[in-house]
Parts: sequence; structure tokens; C-alpha cells
Amino acid sequence: MRENLKEWLPSAVKKIDFGATAAPGVSVEGIGQVVFQLINVEEGGAPATISCAPILSAFGTKLENLALAHTRRFSNPDLRSWENLGAGGVVSEVVSWTG
Repeated sequence: MRENLKEWLPSAVKKIDFGATAAPGVSVEGIGQVVFQLINVEEGGAPATISCAPILSAFGTKLENLALAHTRRFSNPDLRSWENLGAGGVVSEVVSWTG
């Protein structure tokens, strides 16, 4: 795999903040912010969801609320440019990674 990478960059430690339920999103210190707009089934109705998808099991959850992802700013001068294509999702359960 190493031969496929043009350049190895040093790792960096950055603070990551997650938005509240009313304003879901994520921001990475000095890199950028993504804000999610939840998609409802109908105006003022229940959130649109995806459930029991194999990818969700990787995060230890069975349900995800669908959302549009709006990038406020997300860039790092050491990395290639990144464009958000608008897809996103929000899990209501606590995700716990160990190991």
C-alpha cells in the first residue's frame, strides 16, 4: 500500500466537536465544519431513516436519520481539496469505538 501513496504526512491532533440534537454537525479544529439538515418524511413529520443496513453495524447502531450535509468550510493546505456531495446522516445512539 505504501507504494501507492505519493507522500506520507505527519499525523496531527485536532479537537473534534459534535453539534447538539437541534443542530447536528461536526467541526474539526482548524479544518472545517459540516452542518446537517435532517430530512423529514413530510413537512413537520417524522425523520426519514435507514435501518438495518450493513454499514450501520460497523458503528454499532441499527438506525440512521437521513440528512443533507452542508459544508461551511473544510480544507487543509497539506491535503487535496475536498468537496461535500451533500449526503449525510445522524445516529441518535452513542457511538463507542474501542481498540
